[in-house]
Amino acid sequence: MGKYLWIRTTQAEDTIEDHGAKDADPGEDIFEGWSDIREYRSLAGAIAEWKRHNLQSLRTDPPDVALPEDDDPVKTAAVCRFPSCDRPQVTVIVPVGHDEKKIVECLLSISTNTPGIPYEVIVVGDGSGGKVGEVLERVANIRMVRTNGPGSFAEFCNLGARKGRGAFLVFVPDDVLVSWNWLSPLVESLTKLSNVAAVGPKVVYRDGRLQQAGLRVGFDGSLKAVGEMDDAARDRYNYPRPVDYLSGTCLMVKAGTFAEISGFDTRLTAESYAGADISLVLRKRGKHILYNPESFVIRQRASETPSFSGTEQKHLESRQCFIEKWQNELLTADSVKLIAFYYRQPYSQPMVEQIRLAKKYGIHGWCFWCNRSTVSLQGLVGPPAGSSLGRFPFCLCWSYGGLTPAQAAEPLFDDTTKPPLVAEILCFMNHPDYIKINGKPLLVLTGMPSGADAGQITALWRRLCAASGTGEIYLAGMEPLPCAPEGENPARDGFDAAVAFPPHRLPARQGQGGRFDYREWALDDVRREIPRHVRFFTVVPSWNDAGAPADGSSPGAYQAWLEAVLTITAEQYAGDERLIFLYAWNDGCSGALLEPGRRHGHRYLEATANALDSFRGLVETT
Repeated sequence: MGKYLWIRTTQAEDTIEDHGAKDADPGEDIFEGWSDIREYRSLAGAIAEWKRHNLQSLRTDPPDVALPEDDDPVKTAAVCRFPSCDRPQVTVIVPVGHDEKKIVECLLSISTNTPGIPYEVIVVGDGSGGKVGEVLERVANIRMVRTNGPGSFAEFCNLGARKGRGAFLVFVPDDVLVSWNWLSPLVESLTKLSNVAAVGPKVVYRDGRLQQAGLRVGFDGSLKAVGEMDDAARDRYNYPRPVDYLSGTCLMVKAGTFAEISGFDTRLTAESYAGADISLVLRKRGKHILYNPESFVIRQRASETPSFSGTEQKHLESRQCFIEKWQNELLTADSVKLIAFYYRQPYSQPMVEQIRLAKKYGIHGWCFWCNRSTVSLQGLVGPPAGSSLGRFPFCLCWSYGGLTPAQAAEPLFDDTTKPPLVAEILCFMNHPDYIKINGKPLLVLTGMPSGADAGQITALWRRLCAASGTGEIYLAGMEPLPCAPEGENPARDGFDAAVAFPPHRLPARQGQGGRFDYREWALDDVRREIPRHVRFFTVVPSWNDAGAPADGSSPGAYQAWLEAVLTITAEQYAGDERLIFLYAWNDGCSGALLEPGRRHGHRYLEATANALDSFRGLVETT
């Protein structure tokens, strides 16, 4: 009996870990481990090179900015006038430092680009430094809150908020230039969306590159601006979407809500941490945070305003305070859930053993594949009563494969004649372990025939679930959808999201036997443009198409693909929509197998765990 040896690509090349036994030659196992490292590096390097090339070759058009005609900030301040407003709807709070030129440019952009909404401007600062005091005295109809000396972004914003009269507060650092009609989309977001408590705009640099489209917060308290230095015109950054965190840059909140939570935490002197902190406070109250690129602003500096961010030491102090305050929440701050498609197989290992393996290697739950021929789902849901394994999340995927459009749309699910299997599905949707997105049970629909009326089918499922007491459901349609061209929003057909399925996008077969390159396939998936709606990724460990296996498929290449997709998902989606499908746990017919077997042992599961570790920064992949 030879030992199964796995060389983790996340460690030094000469480190070998022993992870159990399988019937194999040790020398063969070592060779395969080194081969996995080589394949990982090859694909990970190709993905990194593609990203570098995109950034280096990017050419953007600078946004139109109304800058002062006169270089003298005092003269510019004299012509900068705000409307007199007795009953403002919005209070614009501008914490200022000591750069009078940036201050007057910021105020001028607000005065010339804010139509249609009654607002007031409150400037907070000590008025010292250069000509700052003289500049502010010449600007008409601003309210000035003078401080006794320098302060932090959070302190200045809190002072301004206490003086504000508007129903909404928006915090505009003094190095920001706003664009035309920037305020209206932010106000509309908080007015029309009842559960949204904070909203922020798209932030770009002066050269047109993106500065941020929301924030990512790592489990170690680190912050990363989503999309920084990327093309701000890409679809993925140009539709309103929920995010987990926003920075303080033009953050808008309701005045009442801001008062209830006692404003910004003044221990967090860095603007970015002040915004991330208030995002967490609001989310703990069950509120949503929204990114709305219909409003965009220009950041003049490459980092936070020096007057408020202070030294690098101050930034580190803010981070440490943030970690101490949110240490429990940060454990899952940057998590993405992996859902593996599961087929009922008579020869599979006992479910208890499969759940143990899935949990060990970081898989969150199953998505059981079923259709009309499925007799029953009983026995697939989880371990037997009393099992020490505990519960395991799951959801269902209903396949219309092999049906005509008429068969797919026929009303076989009416309230009086529900087939036993459909009754099971409705029962399972109310199971405590059923996977939910935003409180709604997740159901994946796939295999809709060309020409089928997808809107009629989704409406049928929604009526059935409403009538059965299940309530609202979250419907995800697996691509390609019959009525929606690629990239079009599936909401028009009643779906909440799309699910990518890479086998439907296989490249043209080349060479003997119609083989294709797994690495090019994965790279094509990573390079695919993110649409203006939710589209879940599906990562495939391998694929055997009509007897033609993919060239270059290996646990190492699969790990590189999964790592890239984890990062994109974490940047693009928030909350329960941060999930990725894996195809599949046990589809032996297609050669898509995560389940341990004699050929690869646990190597694909190890690669899954490695990708999760690398994504969370627990290890450095080499």
